[in-house]
Amino acid sequence: MKKDSRHTDVSVHQTVTEGIKLKTGKNSTAISFTSRPITGYGGLSALAGFFERQKLQETIEEHLPFMTTSPNATPLSEIAISYILGMLAGAKSLSQSACLRRDHALAKIFSVKLTSQSTFTRFFQRFSQAMNQKFFGALWKWSLAGLPSLSQGYTLDFDGTHLSHDDNLTAQGLKTGYTPKGIARNYHPLIAVIAETGLAAGF
Repeated sequence: MKKDSRHTDVSVHQTVTEGIKLKTGKNSTAISFTSRPITGYGGLSALAGFFERQKLQETIEEHLPFMTTSPNATPLSEIAISYILGMLAGAKSLSQSACLRRDHALAKIFSVKLTSQSTFTRFFQRFSQAMNQKFFGALWKWSLAGLPSLSQGYTLDFDGTHLSHDDNLTAQGLKTGYTPKGIARNYHPLIAVIAETGLAAGF
């Protein structure tokens, strides 16, 4: 008698191999394998559409204060997008962000080349304080320009916060004040926030 080797689930893609069924009490769990790239960050696909609609990558390219000279170098805007994706994926360091390089499906969703830790390091080392203010100032204006018009206008809230510093004794600009960890020398920046959106308008 000829054995029927067809997969019982006709909806399964042709690259999916024969599945494994695990019995868990009265129910069973099906496990299958595929050669197609998959990602654990599929929820970010909606963000890819948002980035495309808002032309984020083009905006970054327009306002970056420096350019790459090598024709084989990764586009600088793709490095910036890779860093953003790393933060959204929960990375707490550049090395953790670089782990996304293995996620080929995520790279395809955002149409970027996910970069390495050394690429991130070289990218950020090119920024000076003046470049930071020029670049992020332009991005702030761009983000504020995208807000819808309100007949009653927007509310601008001002609030202060504290930022600790490794050198709390000799660094310039530090003042002694209260922090959640007690009295210490810290930076005390003033932050302007659009109340209706929670968007930082100035720092």
